Amino acid sequence: MKRVLSLSSLILLTLIPFLGHAKSKIVWKTVTYKAPDNITCKGYVAYDAKRKGKLPVILVVHEWWGCNDYALKRAMMLAELGYFAMAVDLYGDGKVATNPTEAQALTAPFYQNPKLALVRLEAAKEERKKQDRANTENISAVGYCFGGSMVLNSVGLGMNLKAAVAFHPSLNGIFPPREGNPCRVLICH
Repeated sequence: MKRVLSLSSLILLTLIPFLGHAKSKIVWKTVTYKAPDNITCKGYVAYDAKRKGKLPVILVVHEWWGCNDYALKRAMMLAELGYFAMAVDLYGDGKVATNPTEAQALTAPFYQNPKLALVRLEAAKEERKKQDRANTENISAVGYCFGGSMVLNSVGLGMNLKAAVAFHPSLNGIFPPREGNPCRVLICH
């Protein structure tokens, strides 16, 4: 009997994410915002309209390719989990690289001037204030590869986030977190 109960419990636990997904209503929209360095950025927000109240915000920071389908897919996945996800456009104008040479050229200014990512991420944080479903007191960021490096550098420069997660970032140039910055950091390398 215990074995049957355990097997039933395991099956139920496996199906729970799919049960919630059937009830969600994901809203997906493009947002355009201006960074202080006069660059127009094209980001995307996604959230579950069936969830009540303000939702915790996660800024999704793209790989070196730019804000492409992968970043959008990650934002959608986070929205399905109940977050207000914003895929951030660090490069501006929706630029996306099609080959490594282009990607390297797009990332170079950010490695030369780490404050550039901070400026663009702060602009994205300001944009989310215009979104009525976004909880402005509960913001985190997740970045992939180049994006993870930029999130870590921005936190080190003083960006105020609840949490920062970096997946396989470059560990060169990471600034130590400023004393008193409450951001919790997870690096998955």
